[in-house]
Amino acid sequence: MTRASSLWCAALLVLLGARAAAWAQAEPSSAASELVVVPTPDARACGGATAELLRELEAAGFAPHVLPHAGDVERAFAVVVFDDDGTKVRVLVSPGPSGREELAVLAVDCRERLVRRRLWTLVSEMLWAHRQTRPAVDAAPPPPPEPPSAGAPLSEAQPLVAATNLREAEASPIYFGAAPLVTTSPIALASTLGVALLGGRRFKGGYRLGGRVSWPLTGATNDTVIGRTRLWTFSGDIEASSVMGRFHSLVAPYVGLTLGLDFTLLDASDGSAWAGRRWGAVHAHALAHLGLLVRLARYAPFAQVEIGGAHRLDAATPVRALERGMRVMMVSAAIGILFDY
Repeated sequence: MTRASSLWCAALLVLLGARAAAWAQAEPSSAASELVVVPTPDARACGGATAELLRELEAAGFAPHVLPHAGDVERAFAVVVFDDDGTKVRVLVSPGPSGREELAVLAVDCRERLVRRRLWTLVSEMLWAHRQTRPAVDAAPPPPPEPPSAGAPLSEAQPLVAATNLREAEASPIYFGAAPLVTTSPIALASTLGVALLGGRRFKGGYRLGGRVSWPLTGATNDTVIGRTRLWTFSGDIEASSVMGRFHSLVAPYVGLTLGLDFTLLDASDGSAWAGRRWGAVHAHALAHLGLLVRLARYAPFAQVEIGGAHRLDAATPVRALERGMRVMMVSAAIGILFDY
């Protein structure tokens, strides 16, 4: 064997010995660096958030253990706990002899998968940052503080820093939308088709308060005491409703009350003294409505049915429909779409 071959063999043996020593030293550290995930009771909750986090942690190089509850996991350097419905996740870490502390409390957006993916990346980065600083803390615990001298003033204890809390995920407070609106009422003597523009604000607990303006697309033609007359009905409403179910539910029914005014425009073109256009009547109405909302990302198709009564406030023109009485019944239906703002 030549001198060069002997040198290569010696270098290889030294390299293998160093690698074996590194593995031997890394074994206790890996045993003390387990990661535990406590999932939601329902694996499908919040769009399968638990499964998404597990995939992200495995892609980041972790080997998470799934346990039904956290318990006393001494070997785990971190524990990630979901709440029951999956809308919140807590990250608990073990900094050292002082025990486990809460590193962060993060809200989970159950409607936006891309937002959840960014959140899982943030959790992985937080765990990696904590894991890199943990061995130094375990290997060299800080020495106990020396007792202060008699003349040195005692410093006040610093308050603990609160865990990072994000506001719970919720629907956007402002919404707006549009819908075709079909109304049947003796005011117009026939069914009318219009376009409704609506918008409002959401409140906690699923309550909504908004407004609506309806513009007619078709009119009703009838023979009245003043001749051949066409009628158009405009309306303005205030709506209050309560949405049943959680905000991230795909399908959410709602009920509420609508209060508003109807303005009837007359067009008499028979050449009589009534010829021309004028406001024929003003009615106040109160309607109970029932609807169904389908939430898809930032937009939501909806269907709504209303039924109630209207009361005549003013009627200067004696058309036949307004002579039937002071009170009439109204029915309307709308299918449209709402957008979060």
